[in-house]
Amino acid sequence: MEKVKILLLAGMLFFISCSKNNKDSEFQIQKGSFKASITETGELLAINAVSINMPSIGFRYGWQFKIVDLVDNGTLIKIGEKIAKIDEATVRKRIIELETQYNLEQANLNKQIIEQDNQVQSLEIALEEEQANYELKKLELETFKFESPRKRNIKQLEFEQVQINRTKAIRNIQRQKIIKENQIKIQKLKVNQIKLDIEQAYIAVKKLDIVSPINGIVQLKENRRSKQNYKIGDEIFLNQSFALVPDINSMKVKTSINELDYKKVRLGQKVKVRLDALPEVVFDGKISSLGKLSKPKEKDSKIKVFDAEITIINNDERLKPGMTVSCQILYADYQNVMYVHNDCLLREKGKYYIFPEKGKKREVKVGSSNNNYTVILGEQIEGQALLQANRKKKPKSEQEA
Repeated sequence: MEKVKILLLAGMLFFISCSKNNKDSEFQIQKGSFKASITETGELLAINAVSINMPSIGFRYGWQFKIVDLVDNGTLIKIGEKIAKIDEATVRKRIIELETQYNLEQANLNKQIIEQDNQVQSLEIALEEEQANYELKKLELETFKFESPRKRNIKQLEFEQVQINRTKAIRNIQRQKIIKENQIKIQKLKVNQIKLDIEQAYIAVKKLDIVSPINGIVQLKENRRSKQNYKIGDEIFLNQSFALVPDINSMKVKTSINELDYKKVRLGQKVKVRLDALPEVVFDGKISSLGKLSKPKEKDSKIKVFDAEITIINNDERLKPGMTVSCQILYADYQNVMYVHNDCLLREKGKYYIFPEKGKKREVKVGSSNNNYTVILGEQIEGQALLQANRKKKPKSEQEA
């Protein structure tokens, strides 16, 4: 039994020794396709979203209204379909008042028109009488031309008097017409204004049936009073927003890029987007916006990030606003390049070295890198064996950030 234990121990020591001897030569310069990416989390948002507000129909109908009908949160909706119905009682009451007032003012207008016609007709009759007197006195004046000067003067004065009366009668008609025309204009304006108010009230009633201006999904907002989503029976004010309709046919991701990775990212880069709830499905995207200023990742955090937006290229009904996603940003995608494992690459004072032989190092220029490999530039020999870099712990001042 003791001999068996000794043999097993010897075998294990031999295996460890062989493994150690082979470890130095397990790396080599490789050639082929090389990809590198960074992964960030983000939130799905709609590129286009419309705020749904209580219509601004004017304070004449009140300032606070009640929701009497409302679709459920998350309802898929098409353009023109009803989202909510607002209580129209105060508007209907106002319509009744306006229609009653309109009928009254229209009756006053008709009355004024009739009164004007009657007054003008009376003045015209008076004018006809003055015209007859004028003609009569004119004839009398002609017949008295051979009478004594005294009689002729009397007739002349009588003629001038009827002439004055006739002119006065003409002016009375003109003045009355002007007065009445202005009064009728004022009354017509009043009637038309009430008519316009009635039309606007009926338009307000239609506005209280709130429909979606776009195709999308309804997202009800939180009522500040109840701290819950808006529901039937809640009260809202004029122009107050109570829902949002994002267009789910065009989606984007709002995310952030670590400042250490910012230089690796550029507009138009390809992105693989995965839903946290559906990680096996990949959605294609591209970088569409990059922030210019950094900010703390979280409150009081020393880590700085840049805002970024990723546009989803192919739309899918499984993509919904507010969902959490992971974004794999591909910043390197090369074919037929040389690369080495990171374990056989040494960095010293800003320069990079590989070890073809033990105790010998060779400087190389490097390109992109990922978690396991780094691209090396210049003329290299594919398949050349490399040794693992002997990394000594660097002083803190020389370590990479």
